[in-house]
Amino acid sequence: MTLDSEPPATLADFLPQFREYLGMYVPRCTYLSVCAFVAGYRWGAKDDTLGDFSEWMSERVATRPELGWPWLVLCELYPADELPDPVAFTDEQDAQAIEVLFGLLFDYYGISESTH
Repeated sequence: MTLDSEPPATLADFLPQFREYLGMYVPRCTYLSVCAFVAGYRWGAKDDTLGDFSEWMSERVATRPELGWPWLVLCELYPADELPDPVAFTDEQDAQAIEVLFGLLFDYYGISESTH
């Protein structure tokens, strides 16, 4: 197999597998590592479908449009003016933020929750 033999799946197609086998793709399941993987996958797959996710999130949250999508996702859990530092998240906070992130990505892409 060569590197250019077949394009990678789109992020939308890959998300259910990524969610189900998260530990295979990120060595430590933190919110930041999952966000980094999503951003890297998008770039590597040359998949621009996540491009409007920040705008979609900004409209949904209706506050702090200057924030990138990882921070806008956290606005679903915390007040926009009191966002915690995800580097200091507990395991429980990471797990909660990851679940919210996947829920929002599934909503954005129109993926049924029953597919995971």
